[in-house]
Order: sequence, then structure tokens, then C-alpha cells
Amino acid sequence: MFDVNVKTALNASKAALGPLSAHAGGRIVNIGALAEELKDKGVTVNAVLLSIIDTPPNRRDMPDADFSRWVKPEELGAVIGFLLSARCAMHHVVEAAAVADARQGCR
Repeated sequence: MFDVNVKTALNASKAALGPLSAHAGGRIVNIGALAEELKDKGVTVNAVLLSIIDTPPNRRDMPDADFSRWVKPEELGAVIGFLLSARCAMHHVVEAAAVADARQGCR
């Protein structure tokens, strides 16, 4: 199950990186069957997709970056906290939480 679901998504994403980078953009969408396989066992599968986390080491290493576009640790924590909460205990739905440049939305 791991090889089919996780390694396939990882390898496909890796393979797409070169062509996407060469064209200065693109999108990777991973659709997982893992949630479907585990739903009857009471396991919910989530994905948290983020960009750069706003930490002192990242600010130090990238001083010329636009820090306002980075994900704040407390924002990431709130999303993960929600996904772990009873409010999000849906076993038949896959939730994907995009925590990347939320202020600008999808492009």
C-alpha cells in the first residue's frame, strides 16, 4: 500500500519538477487513494501543503525574501490542530489544507 500510494506520488512529483521548473511554473496535484483504503478503519488522511515557514533561521538564511508571504508557525499549528480535532473527524472525506500564500489565493 505504501509503495503504491506514497512512493508513486513522490516519484511522479519528482519527475515533474524538471519540466515545471524549465517552464517557470506549473502545478502538482496529488490525488491519493490512501484515504479510500483506510476510511473503513477509522483513519483520516490529510495533506498540509505549505511554502516557507517564517522562522528566525529562515529569515537569517534568506534576508532579502518577502517575509510577509511566508507561513507563520502559529498559522501552520492552527491548521494541524484543526485536522487533529474532533471537528475534523470525518472518515469519508480527504481534507487538503493549503497553507501557502493564503492571502493571495490560487493563481
